Amino acid sequence: MRVGPFIYSPGWFSTAFTVCLLGLLIWLGWWQAGRAESKLAMQSQYKSVAEDGVLRLDTHARNLDVFRFYRVEASGSFDGGHQFLLDNRTHEGKAGYHVLTPLRFDDHTAVLVNRGWVPTGASRETLPDVDVPLGELNVEGNLFPP
Repeated sequence: MRVGPFIYSPGWFSTAFTVCLLGLLIWLGWWQAGRAESKLAMQSQYKSVAEDGVLRLDTHARNLDVFRFYRVEASGSFDGGHQFLLDNRTHEGKAGYHVLTPLRFDDHTAVLVNRGWVPTGASRETLPDVDVPLGELNVEGNLFPP
């Protein structure tokens, strides 16, 4: 093929590579479109349940997927022995951790509660000391089953 003063004659390998790469890029485009569609559906579900009232978690604890994004409340006690910090979380441009603590119910079941963000100290070798409230308490928040 002649383009101006240049003659373009691709080999079989570069042609096959380009065709395969084009197929991959088209597939990735469809994959991204599908992800966008699922994110829009998730946003729509989140908005639709936002107007509903607060549910008691203990009465609906057996079917959590149905109540995804609902505002829930639960009574129990935090289990500080199983609390952990989720690393590599940022807040307003600063590095830190999310504090995740199990909330135990009377029937020995539990849900994991994200209690918020704490900043990283001077070094990652020294973890922040996060106090755990003691005793029975009432917690309210949005439900996000995995």
